[in-house]
Amino acid sequence: MDCSELDEIIVFRGDGTMIVTRVDEKKYVGKDVRYIAVYRKTEPEPVYNLIYQDGKGGNVMVKRFTVGGTTRDKEYVLTKGAEGSKVLWFSISGVNDAETVRAMLRPKPKLRITQIDVNFNEIEVKGRGTNGNILSRHSVSRVIKLADAKPVAKAEQISIDVPVKAEAKTKLPEIKSKPVEQKPVKGKPAPVAKKPVAKEAVKKKANPLQEEGAVTVEWSFDAKSDKNASGRDPQTNLFD
Repeated sequence: MDCSELDEIIVFRGDGTMIVTRVDEKKYVGKDVRYIAVYRKTEPEPVYNLIYQDGKGGNVMVKRFTVGGTTRDKEYVLTKGAEGSKVLWFSISGVNDAETVRAMLRPKPKLRITQIDVNFNEIEVKGRGTNGNILSRHSVSRVIKLADAKPVAKAEQISIDVPVKAEAKTKLPEIKSKPVEQKPVKGKPAPVAKKPVAKEAVKKKANPLQEEGAVTVEWSFDAKSDKNASGRDPQTNLFD
């Protein structure tokens, strides 16, 4: 690494911290150094891809960031700051040419998904102070690189002209329909309903009264005879 005493170096550690310091013959920059390089502000700034665990047994986070402005010998925390945080994956790339990695989860009972693929090109690039997105709530044993992703091409709408074959039109013969003659139905004609005739009250003729002959009664006031002329006994009202 070619540098001079006027240059600065940037250091990333395994606990998720970063520092920018001046180059020296002998200098202690901390434990578990994951990446170290010459830091020149005049050069194009790269994009850093980071997967870390937030504290002991915490969520696994993923983020992409740029460093931006820094102060010399100041320590910057790239995680949420929980004690026990550690870096699981760290890499450098451009904006659209990052790699794809696979996070292997620790096996647990009733855990169906045991691995998660991460394409860093699908993650938005932000500042170094961002916490990132939650990748998994389960512990990750290791992270491996799958393949170098190609630059993402811009989506373009393409129209495809599909040739349509002309269908042969066949004329069907015309069918003329004949009128249907209605034939009389054999059988007895339907009975015609008769109108109800109001029944007139029948007057019964009364039998003529028979004329009775006149009855004449003669009374005899004679003391000798107890019977009247009609032959009846006035006491018994009986005829002889």
